[in-house]
Amino acid sequence: MCSAFAPFWDSSILLEVASATLSPMDIAQWWPKLESSTQKWLVDNNGDTIPPHVIVEIAAAGGPDGGLSDTDLSDGGLSDADVDWVEAVANEETPNK
Repeated sequence: MCSAFAPFWDSSILLEVASATLSPMDIAQWWPKLESSTQKWLVDNNGDTIPPHVIVEIAAAGGPDGGLSDTDLSDGGLSDADVDWVEAVANEETPNK
């Protein structure tokens, strides 16, 4: 491939633009994309500090990643609304979100 066809934009700038324009995914959208073992951990440890490997999986599934959503996992936890959502799922209730 000729270098003349190489992109002229910087990928970090593209990521900034995307993060500024993308709306955050709701927990109901990214939850099904998690491994069942991760879902179980989140239910069993609802409201606890989330370990880094779980944060990475949540972000990869489209969930909060510290910049693209309303919840910032950098503090180690889900939002109160997301904790309530997980609790509803754990209790086999219909979540509010």
